Amino acid sequence: MTASSEPTGLLRLSGAQWRFLELTKPSIKLLSGGYGSGKTYVGIRQALIYAAENPGCHIGMVGPTWRQVDRDILRLFKQVLEEELGVEYKYNNNTKELSIPEWDWRFDLASAEIPGNIKGVTWAAAVVNEPGICPVEIHEVVLSRLRDSKARYRQLAYVGTPEGVGNWLGQRFYVKPIPGSAVVYTSTTDNPSCPPGFFKTLERSYDALLLQEKGHGRFVNTTGGRTYYAFTRDRNVDASLKCVPDVPWRIALDFNVDPYIASLCQVFDEGTPCPWGHQPTCIHVLREIVLNRADTAAMAAAIEAAVHPQEPWMTPVYPDATGSRETTAAVDGSDFAILRAAGFTDLRVSSTNPRQRDRVAVANGLFCNALGAPRLVYAPGCLEGIADRETLGWHNGKIDERDKKRTHASDGVDYLAWKECPLYA
Repeated sequence: MTASSEPTGLLRLSGAQWRFLELTKPSIKLLSGGYGSGKTYVGIRQALIYAAENPGCHIGMVGPTWRQVDRDILRLFKQVLEEELGVEYKYNNNTKELSIPEWDWRFDLASAEIPGNIKGVTWAAAVVNEPGICPVEIHEVVLSRLRDSKARYRQLAYVGTPEGVGNWLGQRFYVKPIPGSAVVYTSTTDNPSCPPGFFKTLERSYDALLLQEKGHGRFVNTTGGRTYYAFTRDRNVDASLKCVPDVPWRIALDFNVDPYIASLCQVFDEGTPCPWGHQPTCIHVLREIVLNRADTAAMAAAIEAAVHPQEPWMTPVYPDATGSRETTAAVDGSDFAILRAAGFTDLRVSSTNPRQRDRVAVANGLFCNALGAPRLVYAPGCLEGIADRETLGWHNGKIDERDKKRTHASDGVDYLAWKECPLYA
C-alpha cells in the first residue's frame, strides 16, 4: 500500500482544524487553540500528512517534556494508528522512532527540555506540541534540523495554547509575526470531539480575560498591570465571613522570616456547601498570623494555638515546596521536618511549586470566573493578603518582589488554591 492509498476513518475535524491542515504555502504555521480544542490530535494528523508528502524521510514530533511526549503524544499517536488508520507500526523506545514500514513513514519523537540535545537528526518537516511552554531555543534548533535534501516541502507546524504575549511564541506569532508565517485560531467549542460541558468547566475556572486564552486560543496580555486584576474589595472582601464549626482549618504557608505569614482558611466543596452561596469549590481566608523575624518552629506553635482545639495532625498545611530544603533557621533540618515534628503531618505539597503564571491564573479565576462568580473571598481582617492582591504587579515577566513585605500572604494562599482548584489542561 502506498501513501496515496491512506485509509479513511479518521475523526471528524472542525473547520478551523481543516484550514490549518490545508495550509501548505507558509513554511511555518501555528494552530493556536484553547484547552480541549484537539491541538495534539491535529498535530499528529499534520505529522501524518508530512510523512505522506515525504515518504522515506524522517518527520520530527517534539513535545515540551519527555513526560508529555510519552503521556500525550505517543499514546494518542498509537491510538490513531491502531483505531483510526488500522495500520501496523513499530516503535523503538531506545531511538524514539515510530515507523509505518508498509508506507515507509518515519517519525522521530523528541523533547524540548534541553534543545541542544536535538542533534544528529535530519528531518523533512516537524511538528512541535505546546510550543508556548518550550524554551525559545527550540525554534532555531528545530529549524536547523529541517535539512533533508529529499524533502518535497520543508515545513514546521506548531500546535498549542498561547502563554501570553510576552514569551517567544507571542512575540513571533502575534506581536511581530515571523515573515511568511500563518496562525489559525480554534476554540474549545469548535472541537466536535470535545466532551459536552467541558467549556462550561473552563468558564467556571477562569476569569473572562484568561478564558480568551485558555478557551479560545487567543493571545492576551496577562502580565501587564496588576497581577491579581480580577480581585476587587466589593466582590472578594466580605465582612460577614466567619468560621463555620465542623469545617476544618487549612493553613496556607509561605516560608519567610520577616514577615512570616500563615493564612487560616476554610474550603467548601460539594460535600460541604458554602453557607454564603459561593459555588464549589470555594476558599475563605478568615485569619492571618503575622510574625516578625520568626522561624518555622515559632510559626508552628502559633498555628497550633490558633486552630485549637483542632489537632495539628487534623490540620492540612499547604506550604511552599522549597520547605523541603535545609534551612538556616532550623537546627534539626528542613521546614517540613519542623512542621511534622510539631504534629502537622498532613503537608499537601508537590515536589516543586507551580509556575507563577499558572497559580496566578488559578487565583484570578477564583476571584471572578467568566460567569461572574467569586470563589476566593477574604475576611476584612486579612490585611496582608488584601494588600498583596491590590498592589502587586509584574516586573520583567514575574511577580514584582522588590517590596520585601509583599507576596508572602498571597503566595501561601495561591499554593492552597493550586492544590484544591487545579488548572484544566
